[in-house]
Amino acid sequence: MGFTANPKYLDVAEGSGLMELWEQRGPPDFCEKVDDEWTCE
Repeated sequence: MGFTANPKYLDVAEGSGLMELWEQRGPPDFCEKVDDEWTCE
């Protein structure tokens, strides 16, 4: 289990603009977009 599994990770990613980068270049390992929602393990 990595840091992407932390419940606050998606909040931090969204607040820092990382999700926009993921849309352009792809998400990090253990993250994916399901039904228009990002999820990370």
